[in-house]
Amino acid sequence: MKKTISLKNSWLIWIVGLIAVSVATGWFLSQYMRNIAKKEIIEENNVSINILSTLLKTEFRKIEGAVKTFAGSPWIAPALTTKARGDIERADSALVRYNASVDATVSYLMDSAGIIIASSNRNDQDDFVGHSCAFRPYFKEAVRGNAFSYLATGIISQKNGFYASAPVMDGHKNILGVLVMKKELHDIEAYMRKYHYCFLIDPNGIVFLSSKPDMVLKSLWQVKREIEKKLLASRQFGERPFNAVMGREIADGMYATIAGKGVVVSRKQIDIEGWSIVLMEPKDRINIYRLAGFLIAGFIFVLVAIPLIINYKTNRLMEIVRQSEESKSLLLHASGEGMFGVDTTGQLTFINSTALLMLGFTEGEMVGQQAHGLIHHSNKDGSNYPAEDCSLCASYANATEIYSKEEIFWRKDGSSFPVEYSSMPIIRDGQAIGAVVTFNDITNRKQAEQTLRDSEEKFRKITTSAWDAIIMMNDDGIITYWNEAAEKIFGYTHDETVGKELHTLIAPQKYYQSSTKGLDHFKKTGQGNLIGKTLELSGLRKDGTEFPIELSLSSVYIQGKWSAIGIIRDITDRKEADVLFRESAERFRVAIEQANDGVTITEGDREVYVNQKFLDIFGYERREDIVGKPVTMIVHPDDREMILENIRKRRAGDPVPSKYEFKGIRKNGAVLFIEVSVAKINYRGKTASLAYLRDMTERRHMEEQLRDISLTDELTGLYNRRGFIILAQQQIKITERTKKGMLLFFADLDKFKQINDTLGHQEGDRVLIEVATILKEVFRKSDIIGRMGGDEFAILAIDATAETGDALLKRLYNYLDNCSRLEGRNYALSLSMGMAQYDPENPCSLDKLMAQADTLMYEEKSKKQQ
Repeated sequence: MKKTISLKNSWLIWIVGLIAVSVATGWFLSQYMRNIAKKEIIEENNVSINILSTLLKTEFRKIEGAVKTFAGSPWIAPALTTKARGDIERADSALVRYNASVDATVSYLMDSAGIIIASSNRNDQDDFVGHSCAFRPYFKEAVRGNAFSYLATGIISQKNGFYASAPVMDGHKNILGVLVMKKELHDIEAYMRKYHYCFLIDPNGIVFLSSKPDMVLKSLWQVKREIEKKLLASRQFGERPFNAVMGREIADGMYATIAGKGVVVSRKQIDIEGWSIVLMEPKDRINIYRLAGFLIAGFIFVLVAIPLIINYKTNRLMEIVRQSEESKSLLLHASGEGMFGVDTTGQLTFINSTALLMLGFTEGEMVGQQAHGLIHHSNKDGSNYPAEDCSLCASYANATEIYSKEEIFWRKDGSSFPVEYSSMPIIRDGQAIGAVVTFNDITNRKQAEQTLRDSEEKFRKITTSAWDAIIMMNDDGIITYWNEAAEKIFGYTHDETVGKELHTLIAPQKYYQSSTKGLDHFKKTGQGNLIGKTLELSGLRKDGTEFPIELSLSSVYIQGKWSAIGIIRDITDRKEADVLFRESAERFRVAIEQANDGVTITEGDREVYVNQKFLDIFGYERREDIVGKPVTMIVHPDDREMILENIRKRRAGDPVPSKYEFKGIRKNGAVLFIEVSVAKINYRGKTASLAYLRDMTERRHMEEQLRDISLTDELTGLYNRRGFIILAQQQIKITERTKKGMLLFFADLDKFKQINDTLGHQEGDRVLIEVATILKEVFRKSDIIGRMGGDEFAILAIDATAETGDALLKRLYNYLDNCSRLEGRNYALSLSMGMAQYDPENPCSLDKLMAQADTLMYEEKSKKQQ
């Protein structure tokens, strides 16, 4: 009996012991599995955070580098120093170009008081010009001479973005104003939506970017009252209070609850002081791992079930890994930048689709290969680029972070292209295991820079055709530019003057001492007694004769030094006319009649005398047609009230400008632009007005040509490639709002080379002009038509569908057939066309749309050649 009880007790002890061991084992395994799951989640989160951090840093550095570079542009400082309309318009144009070159959202220029005077969105309804941003930290820091970057909500646009600012300085480091560029981070926020809870937060927990749009500008934890007051006063994140969504501040690796769901928190700081990327993953995987621990312990008693548990655990782990890999793959392949990973030996471990598209390889051809030997093996000239000299190889071998503004990558087909790239090491358990490299193809940016240089060369050519002398002098008084008009006026050739001291050549001795005395002051400040003024002085010709000139002088800061630009007009005829008039009525009449300017004498509002040049300017043959008539007879209706008001003021003795411009009208109705100088005289015993009139129409046309030349193709009058792309990108933004479709056509002139080779380039130019004329006839005025280069054209049809496109193509082909049948033409006009449709419900980039149309066009051309 006692033995039985003892056995029972022993059995119970064993059962209790086994249960206790099972429970203890289950608890231990559950805790162990929980820690494994937590570690895996944190490691995966860290990889994702590193990729997001790399994307943010790339955007920040691109904008920061661009704003520092563009702040030193020669088109920016004059707008701040003169605030003249022309200089501000040139600054606006430069800001549009700079904004497009780095894909920024908006760029604007502020004066030293914080008022925006120029902006890339000047032509938009919500343009920034005239607004003050003096309270913004990016202005306060930059105006002290420090470049500054800042994440904030736009005061005007109410959109979040990254701001970078830099001071605009003259040659003596005097701060003239501040240049600011803003980039809205829509792409980064789109990437964040791949995760359950992903945030970019400031040091106080305020959500700036979020995978949940409704949480933007809320706070993850309660913001202290005094800090909230300061933030609302600064308007960094708008003017609404920040509602807290969690009870306390979060830390890296902690457990938390958000929206009623338990999560594991990963929080890492980025370059901007105190800002962090936060990634919260649900605890589902931890619960699963803990359950697996309990199951393993529970099924210790059932050995048969052990393989099933192992199989379940294995499959579950594989699914988690697969989902994790898919998540990382989605992020990689959604990026607009090329991205690949390497281990510490330089062997490729992964590559995204954008990089494969740029390089022309398949994933199988690249993964497992040495990155340097595959895409970075040679210099631009084809010479060998040793791996030991490669900074990119050194970065992932030594676990260092680098950024390169320009290097060369090589495609599979053997062609090369310029890139900018950055490399960031991947750290696991304190050890470097490789690096992530992101890169961008900067071919278009390089082409834009070349286009800008070409445009500046065209500007130089146009200035050589000016009637007035245009002379440039550096801060040592040495001539650096001398146009053709200067050669005619002074008698010196270009080669005789450039590199010589200006004042010894063309300034009479009486001016020499005062002119050279002011050079030291000009060299330091760009200022002087004559800067910004128009004066009448004397000039010295090569033959030693002095003659009267009108001099307009301005300063410009170029390459760290001040230069002076002088526009000089020979006013000998005008001066002689003045002298002759005072000396003798007869000599006055002869001089006036021979003057190069139109001359008129008016009494009240009636013409009493006009010279022959006046008749020539306005297209009249007889003085009787003008004399005795109202002065407004030759004034355009737009400016008649201004002329009459000036006459009334002159009669009353009120101040009136001695020189101004107005729109005139010829006898045949043609509009002229006239510059007039007026003075009071005594004529035949009565008070009268003597006016000199100069036809400025050609100069106005030259100025318009200077404005248009950077966007227009000279041969056809269509937009050039740059102009087409700028307008097309603006139209895509409009279409995203209006939700109306567009069509992009690519056209290539068939057998154009044969026409050039057999009939000559003059005939080839005539054909290009004819095709441009046909395109303007077929398509609407609202459509954007451009010559993309050579014999290629592009047309963006606004508010158009596929049916509209078919009708337009049919109409175009009818035009071409009719032109081909014209008498005397011994060749047919033919275009190969490609048409791509832009769907605003499924938007794409302009580059992708152009690539689709280009591919379809070449498919049609290939069919014609078969």
